[in-house]
Amino acid sequence: MTYTADRQRPGVLVIFDYTTWSGFAALFFRTLGEFLLGKQFGFKTFPPEVSAIVYLERKVLDGRIALSRHRSAIYYNPLALHSLAPGTFPSLNQFWSQLVFAESKSPEHWLWL
Repeated sequence: MTYTADRQRPGVLVIFDYTTWSGFAALFFRTLGEFLLGKQFGFKTFPPEVSAIVYLERKVLDGRIALSRHRSAIYYNPLALHSLAPGTFPSLNQFWSQLVFAESKSPEHWLWL
């Protein structure tokens, strides 16, 4: 992340969920949002170079890898050194500033890789 900060650019941390939970249609993305932007304000524990965290839930369907647009999200760090504008990834659920939430605008549930 210091690479992007040294160039005065936003840095994004991407987390791919390959756990068993990803197959159960759990809404973990909301729990993560509550931790990062809720009362605990988990972003306080992250370096300020992290402008946003992207959580992607993946699943294997018919032998192909797919990402769930409806159970994946981006969380914008209000304490970031270099902010990333909300709405940068419109096909994902958006979280910013104390759990303000906007759902994915994409009608497609799965993004095929």
